[in-house]
Amino acid sequence: MTERRRIQKSDTLEACLADEAKRLREEAESLPPGIAREQPLRKARQAETGSHMSEWLTSLEYSSRSDSPQMQDYRAFLIGRDGHVLDRHEFWCVDDDAAKEQAKRLVDGHDVELWHRDHRIAVFKHETN
Repeated sequence: MTERRRIQKSDTLEACLADEAKRLREEAESLPPGIAREQPLRKARQAETGSHMSEWLTSLEYSSRSDSPQMQDYRAFLIGRDGHVLDRHEFWCVDDDAAKEQAKRLVDGHDVELWHRDHRIAVFKHETN
């Protein structure tokens, strides 16, 4: 029977997963090549992936705090001469000004409307000669 490890509450999830991955890799080194060796290696990769995912989620949690800039979703619609939507581009920007700069680049033979959720932010007209 394998011995269960006790984890101290002060350890972070990332540290626990990293320790587990290290232990599994050491265990795999002592085994001959084959299925028996691949199983702990697979578990070690899973633990490492879990650690990276936890770090990523923690960074998202930090970025959602009020003291850091949040990315917002925008849509730019290319408008045909008949007034119908020809194409839609979705992108993320820190604020309306950054989104306007990105939407201006799409004006190439068509008008462009920039939207954030249900609010129209700006309209960029195609200049005709």
